[in-house]
Amino acid sequence: MKPFQEYSLSQIINTQQQKAFKKIDKMNNDEIMANDLDILAENIYQEFYIEPVKIYDEDIEKRSVKQGKIIKYIDPFFRTSEDQAYIQVDGIIATFHFPYTGDSTLFHFLFRSLS
Repeated sequence: MKPFQEYSLSQIINTQQQKAFKKIDKMNNDEIMANDLDILAENIYQEFYIEPVKIYDEDIEKRSVKQGKIIKYIDPFFRTSEDQAYIQVDGIIATFHFPYTGDSTLFHFLFRSLS
């Protein structure tokens, strides 16, 4: 997995917003009038809420370092047309564990600042 590179965060937020609007548009007047507006708003909010990710300190006991084969990308500038784009080379594989809470799908989204 390459974090924060697969999807645009603005797309998922826009999708959730559109789903919320569609749900609101499907409500009939009787349903709206029979319920408290604050409760209806809270229910919509909870249904389409995206829980932010909070990352905690590393769990050092789960850290590991070992030797192994890794895949190395060869820049086209340094290879001929017959050469492979990737090769396996000896390397060191380091694994780190960072506990977190929140929606793990957010790790797939690219965040672009609006400013």
